[in-house]
Amino acid sequence: MYKILKLFHGSNVVHDVLEAGKFYHDFLGSWVYEAQYLAHEDSHNGANLMGGSFSLETLSPVDPEGTTPAARFLKRHGSHFINIAFWVKNTRELAQHLLDKGVRIALPGGRQVSELPEEDFTFFVPHPKDACGTLFEFIEERPDFHDPRRRSWWTPSYWVEQHPLGVEGLSHATVAVKIGRASCRERV
Repeated sequence: MYKILKLFHGSNVVHDVLEAGKFYHDFLGSWVYEAQYLAHEDSHNGANLMGGSFSLETLSPVDPEGTTPAARFLKRHGSHFINIAFWVKNTRELAQHLLDKGVRIALPGGRQVSELPEEDFTFFVPHPKDACGTLFEFIEERPDFHDPRRRSWWTPSYWVEQHPLGVEGLSHATVAVKIGRASCRERV
């Protein structure tokens, strides 16, 4: 049985990962705990830990005029918040449940599928039009995934005790959407 475990991160598509990381550092005291190239997205990625327990992933397409999902989003909306990601137990089962309900899903690289492939996949994204206009990312919870919040030495004390905002973490995320002709409530 699948289970949505907890919020993992939010994502922001930006023109420049370094510039965004500097802003988050200066304003929220964030620090980058992961910087990498994502081949399936042809993007630079920076994972910024901020406010104690919240992580914000920044994505910057290598080719901003390209056709990857991040590049298309950047061209259409500019530098903007894009999604909310959750740790999930059994992403395959959750993806199949959504497919069975008529929800379109995309696998890494933006490849939309109507049935699940035999090979494993680490995350999937339901089509925003099938999720009330919201982009969710569901990621298989894995103990080997690099995230400092999962280490025994981790503490949010800097943000709580030393940072001027005194933010321990994100309490909740609110998303406002416009419901179009097809109601998303009928799907899931």
